[in-house]
Amino acid sequence: MAQKWKSVKQIRDEYFDTGTISPVSMAQLKEYLKGEDENELCRAISLVTDASLMHLVPLMAQHLDHEDSYVRESLIGKLLGILCLPEYAEKGLDMIEHDEEPGVRDLALSNIGAVINEIKDKELKKKIAQKLIDILYSETEDHLTRSASYVSILKDLEVPAIKRPDIDLIIGKDYPIDEEKIEKFKKRYL
Repeated sequence: MAQKWKSVKQIRDEYFDTGTISPVSMAQLKEYLKGEDENELCRAISLVTDASLMHLVPLMAQHLDHEDSYVRESLIGKLLGILCLPEYAEKGLDMIEHDEEPGVRDLALSNIGAVINEIKDKELKKKIAQKLIDILYSETEDHLTRSASYVSILKDLEVPAIKRPDIDLIIGKDYPIDEEKIEKFKKRYL
């Protein structure tokens, strides 16, 4: 008898109701991660992240260059900010420097601080740290991008989320830069 095809929501419900995903549902989840339906792909990425299904991360990561900016944005945020996987830091830096969509850039930027200390390559650490500092003090970047950089630096310094500024505050005007924290960050990496 053929198995009924489930939506990602049904697979998610199965996981949260039973604490596990059946082999049939897991095979279907892998199909969703191939990305033919962008809405289901995003739901599948969220489920993999929420359930910490680390063996499926490589299937997720294949979409880091997806044509849909929402997929890229969601994915880099989850890989760096939630799963805290330093092996995606170099791709995060590439997105910060080259992605044409501000949302993708800013999400990579605001989350790369969660992994910088775990990066093995000292030159990559230094390059990321310098990029964060350059953006924070840039006069050409918009306030959201500068705020994303500051939040990332504070994540690296393990400042609790409740003590970090809201991303939409204007750094330097609505929310002052804590220069002591910036110096601590610079000493660590630069």
